[in-house]
Amino acid sequence: MMKRAQKAFLSILLSAALLAGCASGAESGASQPEESSAEASEGLFDGEEEGGEDGADTGIPGVGSEENTEETQPGLPEEQKEREWTEEDYSRAMAKRNQEYDAANTVITSEEGISPADPKEYTLLIYMVGSDLESRGGKGSRDMKEIEEAGIDYSRTNVVIYTGGTRKWTADIPCDTNCVVDMSREAGQRVTARTPANADMGAPETLTAFLNYADEYYPAEHTSLIFWDHGGGPLDGYGVDELFNADSLLSGEMDRALAASAFSKKKLDFVGFDA
Repeated sequence: MMKRAQKAFLSILLSAALLAGCASGAESGASQPEESSAEASEGLFDGEEEGGEDGADTGIPGVGSEENTEETQPGLPEEQKEREWTEEDYSRAMAKRNQEYDAANTVITSEEGISPADPKEYTLLIYMVGSDLESRGGKGSRDMKEIEEAGIDYSRTNVVIYTGGTRKWTADIPCDTNCVVDMSREAGQRVTARTPANADMGAPETLTAFLNYADEYYPAEHTSLIFWDHGGGPLDGYGVDELFNADSLLSGEMDRALAASAFSKKKLDFVGFDA
């Protein structure tokens, strides 16, 4: 009995020593593995580097870190650091957190020159809440790149993505509005419509607005809908909008959104979750 007690005591001492050593190493600046970022690709991607866990500082007052300076802009090309900032630079920086819902921001307006497309055989809609999957790892942008390279026959098919819910996009998509992205178009021309400001992707009205816009501008014999982001099951719902206090769409809200849309009378071929 005495030997077992001595062994147990020695084990406790050894564990304490190991923990103390780990704490000392962390305090002394022991190296930690860096999180890998999405690689920039020609065409869809803008070539910006990924920032830290909370995103790269932007160097813009009031956006990103409160301690931004001209020296803390790791995600920007040198020519952007040296010249005067444009509106496009601001929108490509980082969107603000903790925004308040405004129904006016759910309205989707087409870009100049965009009119409803001719009916096609199939339209695939993707409701993409970027969340931290995009702002920290560029995963939404990577999926768009895979769609770009998939060899889809756009003469018969529409692939339309609605973007929002993330502080920063790796792809060439503004973060200060929600956007309709038409994957059949050339890189740099894929944003065909947008909202006046960020719209809460966890609000049923936002989903309804996208469905109604898609039905009018991308008509097809068959239409399907995919929800892209985190999933929380039947209790916590789908999606985490990091601009609107991690708001999600609950199952009841999805039901209301669909019931209020053009697809209350038309039948979707399927509703899927990449979540």
